[in-house]
Amino acid sequence: MTACHSPISHLPPQTDLMKPHWVGRGVDLTPLKATIKRHWVPRKLDFERLEANEASTIGLNLRRCRLALQAHQYEIAALLNVSRTQYRNYEDGRHQLRLLTTAQYMMRTGIPLHYLLAGSCYEHLFSHLTLRREFLPLQSYVGRCSDGAFNGLAALLCHQLELDQAAPPELELHWPENSQIDAELDAYYQIIGEGLYQLRQIVGIGQEELAELLGITYSTLSAYERNRLQGVRQFGTHMAMRLWAATGINPLWITCGSHFYARRWLQHLRMEYLHGLFSRHPDSLLHQVQQVVQQLPGVAWPGEIQGHG
Repeated sequence: MTACHSPISHLPPQTDLMKPHWVGRGVDLTPLKATIKRHWVPRKLDFERLEANEASTIGLNLRRCRLALQAHQYEIAALLNVSRTQYRNYEDGRHQLRLLTTAQYMMRTGIPLHYLLAGSCYEHLFSHLTLRREFLPLQSYVGRCSDGAFNGLAALLCHQLELDQAAPPELELHWPENSQIDAELDAYYQIIGEGLYQLRQIVGIGQEELAELLGITYSTLSAYERNRLQGVRQFGTHMAMRLWAATGINPLWITCGSHFYARRWLQHLRMEYLHGLFSRHPDSLLHQVQQVVQQLPGVAWPGEIQGHG
């Protein structure tokens, strides 16, 4: 599918991902106040035109990722707590992914959001990140395994690639448990609503102005912030990307203080470490290494998916 050439392509890719100073104490954007003010650049965009093919693009990428993991539709559906029919609608581009469903997808498959937005009008926002779909099973494992498993995997990779390199640097933050993530996902829209409210307070705008930037009504934004049922049903992944494109604010920032934010931060660091190893060797060697690594317990996708939770 042809990438969408849009007026947001001039936006610089954003690498700011501040290390969490605490987790699990509720949303608090105070540590990001200076970063938010620095990146806040409001602009009006024609989202109806930009997003004309967004659902089908995401659906195609969902299918590509699932096939790369050798997983079935019913397996991914179960992981996301949706019916197989609903998941099929996502892959076929009939329905937009809700933001909660996308969060569950990232947490439970270990696959970052930029894999789902490849070829979309929002792709440029992730241009600083590496996309190597041929190594997706390994990257998926890195994005969902425990601290001990990741350190063991890193040591094995260094050995297989004959690198005189230590294990990953101390990340100074423990990998949040699945139970902690699941508890927050149950209240995910409350986290988003509080984050949107705090964002407005930091940049000093009202609901009307932010709603106009996002291409929605004042009442819809009010529903988002107050976590009403209407807002829950309408808040899709595209709305988070609108926030980024129309204001310059990475939607992940509005979850600062949560276990979700901490895990995304660690996933990012793990992926950077993995891609750093990959960048030094030819693909032929990397494919051999991946075949060795995939024989390890828990790396193969079916066994891990059945063991979740």
